[in-house]
Amino acid sequence: MAAVEISKNSKAGVVQILGSPSSLSPFDGNVWYYLSEKTKTIAFFEPEVTERKVIIIRFDQRGIVTAVKSFGLEEARQIEMVER
Repeated sequence: MAAVEISKNSKAGVVQILGSPSSLSPFDGNVWYYLSEKTKTIAFFEPEVTERKVIIIRFDQRGIVTAVKSFGLEEARQIEMVER
């Protein structure tokens, strides 16, 4: 994520650095979300989330990065990931 720089990277540049986004904002195509999660499973117990990272990248109308925010497991509410 450190390689994504505000006012320097375009959408194409972000795709080269991070790959395709996990999700796009349904209301604003200029907001991209990157989601990752690691779990640990012991025997027959429910999997435990050990790491979660959400990166939100906002672009202006020209497609240039205007903001990058990162959230970890500590800042997140408990959500269920959809497995497909």
